[in-house]
This record gives sequence, structure tokens and C-alpha cells, in this order.
Amino acid sequence: MRASWVAAVVITAFVGGPAVAKPKAPAVAIQQADYRVAADDVSGEARRYVAVVLPGRVIEAELTRIADQVRNKEKVPFERTLVNFYLPSMKIGQGAWATAAFNPNLKISIIGLRLDEEQSALAEAAIDKRNIIGSWLTQSPSAPGRLTLYREQAKTFAEWRLRDGKRIVEEQLESKVRAGRRFDPVSGGTAHYIVTWSGELELRDAEVLIASAERLPTVVGGAERPAAPLTRTAAVRSRPANTKSASSDASAKLSEQLFKF
Repeated sequence: MRASWVAAVVITAFVGGPAVAKPKAPAVAIQQADYRVAADDVSGEARRYVAVVLPGRVIEAELTRIADQVRNKEKVPFERTLVNFYLPSMKIGQGAWATAAFNPNLKISIIGLRLDEEQSALAEAAIDKRNIIGSWLTQSPSAPGRLTLYREQAKTFAEWRLRDGKRIVEEQLESKVRAGRRFDPVSGGTAHYIVTWSGELELRDAEVLIASAERLPTVVGGAERPAAPLTRTAAVRSRPANTKSASSDASAKLSEQLFKF
């Protein structure tokens, strides 16, 4: 039986916990964003595909402005133009954060978490007093939301709050692997999480990388605090991993903070 997060790739009907009041996110200001065109391909004479990398999440009005700029740079008009928007941590061609489709009129679709949802997640993380290992924003191709690994009463849990308000909590078995730390649901299955030495969260099914998540700072009183150290537990099991641990000095320093054995 696969863990819930794998099923979330194709379905979003989960039975959640009780509703929890969310902290109010700050107002979103309209601001122009720098962007980079990473790919610009033409299919025949009628279709154009453009990949744009954004510095971060922006509001829909800014996506409209960028899409119009990209289309206005066409030397010849195309019947259809599709602009895929990616966040810095995303890989081109593996699920866009948002799209802008001219067919011929413009339609904007934000697939991942919106800017206001990111700000709400940051506000929630700022007041979370649990023994947190780490908190991440999940994005395509997994279900958009905030995933938190934490410890409570000598047990480890994964909590996934989806954008529709549903909440999934699963107890995890924690083990050390070459890439960092592995977390397997107690319920069994091949789906699991790996927190790398650099702090990245990988959602995997067996040896297949399904998606990577964006790490959130753990904040108290406006200042980032170190994440809870990962320690050996009675459930620790030694496993190989299909990833290599980071070797840079910066990653090593972060490793000392996140992973103390």
C-alpha cells in the first residue's frame, strides 16, 4: 500500500483532521519581477512554447505582464503561444508552477501554491512551537501544500496540509542513509521521504524521485532558528539511497545544524 502522498499525485480526496484557524498572511504588493527565458521553441508555424524562470512566486497580474512581454517579442505572430513559469528550485519540463496560454486570448493558470498561500505557510511556520525537523512547500507533480516533519513523545510524524485545507498526519520510521535521513510511513509501502544533507526534501517511491519540496525557514520572533537535530531512534534502519550527499562547505555547515547524531 502506497503512502498518502503518492496517491496525492493523482487524487486530492483525503480525510483531513479538524479545521485549524490560519494566521492572516500579509497583504500582497504588486511588484515587477525579474525573469529569465530558459527556452523558446517553435512547433511549425502556429505554436510557440516558452519557459520562463521567475525569482519567486508572483501575483497573477505580474504573470499577465510578463506573458504579454514575451508574446510582444515575437517577430512573427503565432496562433498559439504557451508560456510555462518555473520557480528557481524547479526543473524545466517537469511540471510548471503556472502557465499563460494565448489561444488566441490569454488564460492564466496557477498550478502550484500562490504567493498568498506561500505567505500564509510562512506565517503558520512562524508560530509552530512543535519539535520541528523541517517544513517544506510541496509542488507539482505532487499535491501543493506544506509538509512538516516533527517529533512528539519520542515518535516522528509527517504532517501534510493541502491547499484545500485537508490535513494528513502519518507516523514515520526514521533511518540514516548516504544522502541524509529517510522517513518511511509506519503503515508500510514503497513511498518515503528523504531529507538530504543540504536540507532538501525529496518525495520518492522506491528509487524513483517523484518531486522535490521547497524548504521553509523555521522562524521564531522574526529570526530563523536551527531545525531540530535528527537523532537515532529505536526504529532506525540502515538503507542505501539513490542519491549522493552534498560535499560543499556550505552544505557541510548546514548538515551540522540539521543532522547531529
